[in-house]
Amino acid sequence: MLGPWTSIVGFGLAGLGVSNLLLMAYSQAGKSINIETPVAIAINSVFSYGAFMLAPPLEGLIADSYSLPAIFLALIILFLPLLIALNLFDSWRLGARELPERNFTLAAQNCE
Repeated sequence: MLGPWTSIVGFGLAGLGVSNLLLMAYSQAGKSINIETPVAIAINSVFSYGAFMLAPPLEGLIADSYSLPAIFLALIILFLPLLIALNLFDSWRLGARELPERNFTLAAQNCE
């Protein structure tokens, strides 16, 4: 029907869409005003590593126990509250701060 190339293209597009999430998480951790930057990045690393180690076996267990579509439904149920929370709260409520603007013209003038 669709063939393996459809799956390869679909997984490739999903990878491109998800690949920047970790970078965005580190960026937001660096902007935290409630926690010092090194501590926030360390917390982010621990949670990222934990999710990397625990999520695939749990997904496989659910898929093996029920079915493959059940794991996708479980992921939607898990991420839906997160999506709602992110849309309800602005970044100032989450403790993000704006980084100061950098003036690159002074650095360029000093190089001349």
